[in-house]
Amino acid sequence: MGDESSGGEAPGEKKPDRERKKKRKFAATTATTPETKYKLYVKPNYKRQFPDNQTTECVVYVESQDNDKIGNRNPIALTKLFTDNVKGIIGVHRVNAHKVGITFKKPTPANTFLKMDSFLGKHKLKAFVPAMLTEAIGVIRYVPKEMSNEEIYKNISCDTEVISVKRFMRKVDGKLVPLGTIAVTFAATTLPQYAYMQMYRYPISMYIPPLLQCYKCLKFNHSARVCRGEQMCSSCSGQHSYKECEVDEITCINCKGNHLAISRDCPIKQKKMEEKKAKYENLNRSFATVKQFQK
Repeated sequence: MGDESSGGEAPGEKKPDRERKKKRKFAATTATTPETKYKLYVKPNYKRQFPDNQTTECVVYVESQDNDKIGNRNPIALTKLFTDNVKGIIGVHRVNAHKVGITFKKPTPANTFLKMDSFLGKHKLKAFVPAMLTEAIGVIRYVPKEMSNEEIYKNISCDTEVISVKRFMRKVDGKLVPLGTIAVTFAATTLPQYAYMQMYRYPISMYIPPLLQCYKCLKFNHSARVCRGEQMCSSCSGQHSYKECEVDEITCINCKGNHLAISRDCPIKQKKMEEKKAKYENLNRSFATVKQFQK
């Protein structure tokens, strides 16, 4: 018989340092950190597409992979490119300089087009479904802060499929602190009324994204990346960066009031926020009406 000590370790004997270090390293890499615990959790292998039972037209957005302005191309030649190679198209339209919309009457050919990697790759194009056409985001409050996004996803139940869970965070003394409010994305165009966790019923309210304000020209509903305006100061409204400002008097560039252009107290900003809220509420009602007539 061979030496039994070579195949194991005697009771009470300490494990080799190398093995202990491996276990400590593994434990460190698998421990849950605030960054991973509250990171956006998305349903595994989820790919946005149209439901098989959709009865309204399906619009797929197409943009260039190399930032080419596809929306400014010759419309006749562009339409021919798609209709000669893709089945089920009933229309092509310009969305903006960077995007065109391809309209299908039924979901099956639209979803098939999304998977045409060979055709899309050959012409350096990217096809995707706009989130607003297949998804709705709701807000749920008073969710225990110690629950991770993954735990919430695995415990939440609803009559509508849940796609993702995101915890709202607030910065306190330079650190991100979890709030009791979460955003849940559903595979639907209208929000369900309730969701459940461990038999506790949570009402769902509509999520309205923050108002977009350009930090270059300080106007609204666009970002600095696409801004064609001049650099303006958020403090004095002069034609320079706020970092270079030497003016003591504060003047809002939008309403001329005595506050920063980025202040929530600006009446113009408040009006824009109300307009955005009304737009989302009207959009949600429109989808609900369409859904009602489809029943």
